[in-house]
Amino acid sequence: MAGPSASEVIFISVNHSITLMGKVWLIVMIFLRILILLFAGYPLYQDEQERFVCNTIQPGCANVCYDLFSPISLFRFWLVQLITLCLPYIIFIIYVVHKVSNSLTVDLNSSGHIKAMPLFKIHQ
Repeated sequence: MAGPSASEVIFISVNHSITLMGKVWLIVMIFLRILILLFAGYPLYQDEQERFVCNTIQPGCANVCYDLFSPISLFRFWLVQLITLCLPYIIFIIYVVHKVSNSLTVDLNSSGHIKAMPLFKIHQ
């Protein structure tokens, strides 16, 4: 049986570092928001500028009028909000991957097994 791959080690260590409450928060706050954004927000705001009518026929007027009417799209605002919400989780995963990658050594002489050094050193 082959040793675990690097992606398996990273997944296990990230999974081991997150509490049950953190996993529930992740599912509720991030995955449900992604589902709502993709299945409700995108179809709703997909054609928000298509039916906007400007009072002149000058080229480019519709874009300028719509920008004055709605300076930021709600869909884009929700997307920025979702990215901002995911940022602490992404930073935490990068931190855990960095710690795990610094603590792992690969012994290529003995069929590529991964040896793990302890993450926390106990001083006596």
